Amino acid sequence: MLEWLHGLSGERVMETIWKPLLRAKFDGGFEKVPATYIWSRLVRTTSSHDKGSRELMCFLEGGYMQLIQALAADIIKRGGTINLGATVEHVRAQHGRINGLTVDGQTLNGDGVVITTQTPVAQRLLPREFAGQHERWGRLNEYLGIVCVTVALRRRLSPYYTLNITDSRIPFTGVIETTNLIDPQYSGGYHLVYLPKYVGAGSSYARMSDDELIGRFRAQLLQMFPDLREGDIAAVRIGRERYVEPLHPVGCTDDVPPIVSEVPGLFLANAAQIYPQLTNGESVVAHAGHAAQAIVAALRPAGQGHSLPALVPAPAAD
Repeated sequence: MLEWLHGLSGERVMETIWKPLLRAKFDGGFEKVPATYIWSRLVRTTSSHDKGSRELMCFLEGGYMQLIQALAADIIKRGGTINLGATVEHVRAQHGRINGLTVDGQTLNGDGVVITTQTPVAQRLLPREFAGQHERWGRLNEYLGIVCVTVALRRRLSPYYTLNITDSRIPFTGVIETTNLIDPQYSGGYHLVYLPKYVGAGSSYARMSDDELIGRFRAQLLQMFPDLREGDIAAVRIGRERYVEPLHPVGCTDDVPPIVSEVPGLFLANAAQIYPQLTNGESVVAHAGHAAQAIVAALRPAGQGHSLPALVPAPAAD
């Protein structure tokens, strides 16, 4: 990828734009990132503009929770059951086939199990007898994590939705002011700013205490925006997640885990299977529909019924 970008944009742009952006996005380790990553970002950028080159963006009033609640209500309406706060201990098997789960010490039987967690978590749920499947999923199970400081302001910070940071002295990788897209009436009148940093498993930022992270990010934000005052900051919160961005190193396309596994009744559906597209809302919804089609087809007895109509548009071909 680096050679391709260098030839495409030249030494100066490579050193001042591409390398700092890639270093920030991948926590320094971007040498094995394929060129398809840049291609996917360019496709996403151009597809979000109209014919007049104006960027088109939208948001869901009420946030994702409104969508989650609507999906939950529809699942229950169709006869499904949702267990919140339950601990899935492991996947159960009998005679070489997956037939249920152990949840909080109780057995739940079924025709199969669909695991939608990140791949490293899915591996931990497998029975010991499926060591081969564990190894298969382990070929591509690297993820970047994230730490994100959210700042609620009493005033607007900038006129931009996103500011990408290329200065390596700044700990966060961008300044995302969502209330430049979302009307502050949906955030209690406050202006919301997200300061994310993608982190590898060994990153010092992943191990920092909340107080230290907030202190560093807050101090840097005040330095970047000299007119911002402490009194403008209404609240600061921090979020962490170990598995966020699945990594697809060069030459590992064949290691992407399939939806339908080699073990009868065992299925995997997660963001690591979305490639070369980026893991955004559109690609996730499309992948969910594709996964549902594949799972229903695998569970249906041979020769019974017809194929289901497409739930969502099929993902773009590689």
